[in-house]
Amino acid sequence: MSPGNLDFLRLYTTKEAYLIQRGDASDDSSCLVVLRSEQRMFPMSVQDGRSMLGLTAVSLSEAIQAVLGRLEIEGESYLFVVADASHAATLTSYDQKEHPVMRVDRVRALPLSMTASATENGTQEQSQRGLGNAGKSALNKLKSGKMALMKFVNEKMINPTPSMLEEILRLFNPTPTTSDFYYCKDRDITHSTQRHFEQRETGESDERFFWNRHMLDDLYADDVDEEMAKPWRLPITQGFASSSELRFDGDEEEGEGGRREDGGRAVLRVTLLSRRGIKRAGARYLRRGIDDDANVANFVETELLLNNDGHHVSFVQVRGSIPVFWTQEGMRYRPPLAITKTIDESAPYFVMHMERLREDYRLKEERPKSREGEEKEEERKEREEKECELKHLGNVVAVSLVDQGGREQALAMSFVEHTLRADKPWLHLLSFDFHRHCRGLNFDKVSTLVSQLSPLLDDMGYCWVDREGRIARAQRGVVRTNCVDCLDRTNVVQSAISYRVCMGQAMRMAVFGPCAEPPERLVEAIKKMWADNGDAISRQYAGTAALKASMTRGENKWFGMIKDGMSSVRRYYLYILHDATRQRAINILLNQPDLAAESRQTSMDDDSMPEEREEDLNENLQRLLKETIDFVLPANEVLICGWPLVNPATDGDQVDTVLLLTRQSVYIAIYDEDAERLEDVHIVPLQEVEGIEVGRPSRHSRVCLRLVTTQGAWTMRPGKERLFNNVIIGLRSGEEADEYVESIAEQLRVTLEMMRGG
Repeated sequence: MSPGNLDFLRLYTTKEAYLIQRGDASDDSSCLVVLRSEQRMFPMSVQDGRSMLGLTAVSLSEAIQAVLGRLEIEGESYLFVVADASHAATLTSYDQKEHPVMRVDRVRALPLSMTASATENGTQEQSQRGLGNAGKSALNKLKSGKMALMKFVNEKMINPTPSMLEEILRLFNPTPTTSDFYYCKDRDITHSTQRHFEQRETGESDERFFWNRHMLDDLYADDVDEEMAKPWRLPITQGFASSSELRFDGDEEEGEGGRREDGGRAVLRVTLLSRRGIKRAGARYLRRGIDDDANVANFVETELLLNNDGHHVSFVQVRGSIPVFWTQEGMRYRPPLAITKTIDESAPYFVMHMERLREDYRLKEERPKSREGEEKEEERKEREEKECELKHLGNVVAVSLVDQGGREQALAMSFVEHTLRADKPWLHLLSFDFHRHCRGLNFDKVSTLVSQLSPLLDDMGYCWVDREGRIARAQRGVVRTNCVDCLDRTNVVQSAISYRVCMGQAMRMAVFGPCAEPPERLVEAIKKMWADNGDAISRQYAGTAALKASMTRGENKWFGMIKDGMSSVRRYYLYILHDATRQRAINILLNQPDLAAESRQTSMDDDSMPEEREEDLNENLQRLLKETIDFVLPANEVLICGWPLVNPATDGDQVDTVLLLTRQSVYIAIYDEDAERLEDVHIVPLQEVEGIEVGRPSRHSRVCLRLVTTQGAWTMRPGKERLFNNVIIGLRSGEEADEYVESIAEQLRVTLEMMRGG
């Protein structure tokens, strides 16, 4: 958004205050004055504000895009403003006007005291207290031994050197791990299409998704002029937003944020919006399950919206952590899952959460009023009948994708038990063991789940708003999907549900006929949006992109899967050394209390630290091997042996390849260490294996295994562990590692000879 369109704001800075006004503001319009002496924001008329500060027509100002609000951090008060923003999507309001949804690209923090310095690009101009080179050096020392690790933890966690201001700015300013805040100046972005058209101009923002509500407390004070304050109560939300405009009378024209690139009429605009909840918001391992207010972690509302010829149709889904009391804490590689309250203790909160969902996602209809304020008898009866009918409308459909066995089994069973205990006719639970049903990378089985959901989806319906801005059809109820993290598996299933509903909507809007295939451009646009949405939600909660994004995108490659347990050393240190600090920054931003896990004083036993870490590594390697076997191999495939190995082209001994040998084929599963994603799987029938070589590649000191096939060649070597009788044990020397490579090669040769007849 450029200053030339007069939609920007002017920021004036004086010794006494900041003054912010619209670029084209008149004297009687509202401005925002932020007094340094009172550490508070005051809305008033432009004329009064400029007069109070002695500003003239030639006073210098700078352009900004929006005001987020005021926040007190470590005893200092700061005004947060959006310096740069870009167009991400487009929404239409009840008056049929189109409004841009802006992505926050850069946030500045302006100090209200005279001693602190302003921030630029997310870093302080005063002495740098961020990790920087010192932090990188400390991370390198971390790998050298136990004492370095303990020293680093004591310095960085107990007395964190990065200022909390910098941590909060990292939440807003795009980085490899966090970003994705959005706002819309002329339509409340916290509301779905149905809520917006139900409430029209009378509705308040939905505080579930109002991320800067605490920052705007000054503007909700009792002594504030309501009309002057309204223009500055701009909600922002964390999540995802994207629009794509498609026309089917020629080539697809798609611009940034869904804008037209030429004069051609766009037949259909597709928009995907996700809104992350502020209740129980935070980092993955520090925010799990439900709390005493029946809020769940990683609660996200996602809406797919189609706009065509003045009509708007939308379908809303939600995701959220399993609504029981459970945690995943601990200073180890992948903390265990632990249910912390009995069903008798947690059942009331489970029911409260589900009832709140049902209330939030039912149709809220306005009731007709008589002229004298007295209802006619027939109107009263009709109203009561309709209210009684609404009590039986609006299902909550819970879809649980957690494993029915293994480490997730307790959570899966607890969800079932709580649902049975609740005994609500409007609450439906479908358990779908994603990894078991989709074994052998058979993701077509997801369509089986969607087919089972179809009757419930038909009863639930979707929102349809006509050209007059009236709700012609409403969505009653909501689908609530979860896995353990509510990330990868959840995004895959939500995208499949969304696709099913969206194709029905598009057919009703005459985008394509009942006997025709859906337009490829529409299909591809939806796949891309859902994949990007999955990456964004994963970054915000877990710090990495979604592990199954390639599947959601519909790429003709093998798909990402959860690298359960095989979290890299980077993930381990990220959790220990950064997540607690990031959580405290979120807590300050949202004015929510620190929990014990975030404020704990980190302590490690001198003797147990190395052994515990080695034990975790071995446990996770076994889990990685088992889950690769379960997920990659078809059910009828007989496994002979499997080995976790390392690509010799990479540095270090981090396992990134799993080699599986069956009676029919060799499977080479290749992982991306940084993204913790199964990047690719190569299936080579035994008859296509041309050679098995053992030796040292050029410029390499370690003996490696090279598998030569008609499809290509793959080179592998062991890391620091070997598999012996299905147990992971450490390799004690280079000679032992070389012997291990020879044994793998021999196993491959023997199997080839037996299966190929010599």
